[in-house]
Amino acid sequence: MNDTDRELLSAFFDGEPVDAAALAAALENEAAIETLRGFARLHAEVASSGLAPRPGWVQATRAKLVDLDGGSWWARWVAVRSQTAPAPATERPPTVTRTIAFELGKDWK
Repeated sequence: MNDTDRELLSAFFDGEPVDAAALAAALENEAAIETLRGFARLHAEVASSGLAPRPGWVQATRAKLVDLDGGSWWARWVAVRSQTAPAPATERPPTVTRTIAFELGKDWK
């Protein structure tokens, strides 16, 4: 399951129009069901809180979601929904130009 599928499921869960064929393809993955369960748990928790979204809600929710799943895609989902999307993941890490090795006993005890 990839971020595109998760965003599609999120849009579907939020009642937004989605491509039926793409939704069917995403739902063939077992992880899609767990993703929808996660969205349902989040929706239920927010709805039961009685609170409307307020400043700081996104950060608090992001922290809670990190605890649920390690945060990788949850944080991205919250960021996309809050219109503060992270930079695209098209950047590559810098190329390694040197390696430093430390020896036990010589460089540290």
